[in-house]
Amino acid sequence: MTETKENETLDLKRVAKIALKTLLNLFIGIMFALMVLFFVAPSFSLKVSKTFGSLKGQEVCYERLYTQSGNITDLYNLIVINDQQNDYENEFAYINQIIKKSNYKEFCEQMDKASLTEVKSKELIPYSCDTNAYIRNQKVECMYRLGEDQTIEVVVQTAAGELSDVSLAVYADLINEDKSLTENQKTEKIVELMSKQISVGGSFAGTDVILENRINDLKAELAKEGLTESRKIILQHSLVRIYRAEYLINVYLDNSAEAENYKTLYNQEYAKLVAMY
Repeated sequence: MTETKENETLDLKRVAKIALKTLLNLFIGIMFALMVLFFVAPSFSLKVSKTFGSLKGQEVCYERLYTQSGNITDLYNLIVINDQQNDYENEFAYINQIIKKSNYKEFCEQMDKASLTEVKSKELIPYSCDTNAYIRNQKVECMYRLGEDQTIEVVVQTAAGELSDVSLAVYADLINEDKSLTENQKTEKIVELMSKQISVGGSFAGTDVILENRINDLKAELAKEGLTESRKIILQHSLVRIYRAEYLINVYLDNSAEAENYKTLYNQEYAKLVAMY
């Protein structure tokens, strides 16, 4: 009786080993097949990766698709996928590539039009329908995350001296939200930011002048007749972000009166933005 039980135990162990080996071989076979598909049929593999929610799989597919086609849309998708993975090094490299594309401006305009037809909520318009601002602001974040902010001019000038509406605001937010910095270090960065002369349109100006000019430009455009609803929302969102940046900057510089003034302006403009929704 004991011998029979021992034999049964041995048989079960043998069966378990065979089953495990079979499953392992099956897994290896599936992985090999997927790897082949990634290279042979990246479009199909992309659908599989999206079904299983694999960001890394999607990245590999878009890389393969871009290698094959050189299509700017695939390059943009690589930026988005790497942004979602917080892979700032790759994202930074792809952003540099897309900005240099001869059809970059046209692509951004097409993306914005397409996004407007699909956006489900007006609150999403500033984030979904301003492709150029998204890409340039992401470049600022990538450079900051990669520790390449020693030269402030380079960080805030996202390409060829060109600032997006809220590049400086993005930079101020990054400093404010950086948990690795002490309050004194944050203040030092803000002081450095405000002390620099930044090149915009071939001439140099201080950060305070640039921010004030952007506020005036945004107000002037918002006052124009015939603006589309989406354009108004994007402009108003930019104005709100810049007022927030002005508030943060003056808090760190210990300018209490100015900080309170910009806080009031921020609240007023934010209320207008909410009303647009």
